[in-house]
Amino acid sequence: MSEQSGKRLQVAVCIVERNGRFLVIRRVDTERLWDKKWELPGGKIEVGESPTEAVIREVFEETGLSIVDPVLIGERNHDWYLPERTSYIHISAFTASSLSGDIRLDPTENDAFKWVTRDEYLAMDDQLEANKEIINKMYLK
Repeated sequence: MSEQSGKRLQVAVCIVERNGRFLVIRRVDTERLWDKKWELPGGKIEVGESPTEAVIREVFEETGLSIVDPVLIGERNHDWYLPERTSYIHISAFTASSLSGDIRLDPTENDAFKWVTRDEYLAMDDQLEANKEIINKMYLK
């Protein structure tokens, strides 16, 4: 498959911290590769939007939480190889605090959430590979 046949996306994700833990949400997706996988809140950066603006918007849309002072901790590329195409993803990863508020998930996108430590997340076997690499290489708390 040539690189031109792939889909290119820019996304922003956030390690939302509260009380020494961070938030992960379980994805609902028709693509088996991503369905029921734990991930960091975030999503696509829209045209004309900065990564910081995108991560604030996406975290709120996915969880109902407002985040405080997102800090870019790194960027990386991740390629997803699907039978019908390859997706080339550029990820901007942030940390931010959410001091209060109840989580409200859209059940068509995410069906569960939990607050975990870095070690707990890295020990999970059902998380998205790209997010695991971010936690393992960029989030060194």
